[in-house]
Amino acid sequence: MKILSLPILLFALLALSLAADAVDESEINAGDSEDAEDKPEINAGDSEGESHVEKRATSCPSGWTKYGARCFRYISASYTWAQAENYCVRYQSGNLPSVHSAAEYSWLQSYVRSKTCGNPTIWLGGSDAEQERMWFWSDGSRLSYNSWCSGTPRASTSYNCIIMNASSRRCWYDYLCGNQYAFVCAKKAK
Repeated sequence: MKILSLPILLFALLALSLAADAVDESEINAGDSEDAEDKPEINAGDSEGESHVEKRATSCPSGWTKYGARCFRYISASYTWAQAENYCVRYQSGNLPSVHSAAEYSWLQSYVRSKTCGNPTIWLGGSDAEQERMWFWSDGSRLSYNSWCSGTPRASTSYNCIIMNASSRRCWYDYLCGNQYAFVCAKKAK
């Protein structure tokens, strides 16, 4: 009798669990209008009964920090600019960071400070190595905002990569791409 009662008990627990899930799902679907704003929109499907879920870019992987529509991760290892960019692309599915506003630069500085307890020089994703004075971001976005230090960028074929937190002003400097600094990887939030 004991052998038969264990499967019956397990079956009963499974049935109760499935029933509870069905009740929870119906409560979710009947939620109030405030909750509806936080949930992905589910559209009625086509004639075959498919449904389509609209996803919003709201999350970053573990170990990453979200700002705007992107995720950021500080890497303390010191690499050349090309090695750092390659690391971000190959191992993090991102790029060295591009910066598009003073607010974003300020946030990036405070993010690095929170990770390092200081203001170290780190690589940004900007370069003019392909053609002098034709600056671009490695993620393909347009370089429309800048925070250059006075006297930079320099007209020199030797200084082709952007570092941030240069000088006491914590501005940008065009520098030798072969130097080694820590860096941040950035990618779109999912």
